[in-house]
Amino acid sequence: MSRSGFVALRRGLLDHLHEEKLTASEAFAYILIILEADPKSGIWYGSAKALDSQYDLNPRTTRKAVWELGRKGYLKRFTTPGKHGNYPILVHKYEVKLGVQEGFRLNATDTIDWKNPKYEISEEDVQGNVQDNVQ
Repeated sequence: MSRSGFVALRRGLLDHLHEEKLTASEAFAYILIILEADPKSGIWYGSAKALDSQYDLNPRTTRKAVWELGRKGYLKRFTTPGKHGNYPILVHKYEVKLGVQEGFRLNATDTIDWKNPKYEISEEDVQGNVQDNVQ
């Protein structure tokens, strides 16, 4: 997969750090997952082990961070009980920048089947359209 281009990273992430909703380890893991996610879908096929081995991170810290991100609603993980290895991870509110879903935001919370992810119009597009219609 190409590593060129840009990703949307919400500045509110800093507020989550300051308000201690996220630890620094969780925020770092979250940013790496956003960067690794498919820009056409907001889905990353990986795992905590993939992150810690690829970026030389502490395995226990990374495993806890990915688990907490799922528990806190930043990610939705589709693991298979009894199996080890990579699995689909959906980044909640991922801003899709390429492909058919461009301009939409991934709604990982409402997604039941990772092969059929739910998308919604991004808030920025709604606000932009309102401003365009007012002028």
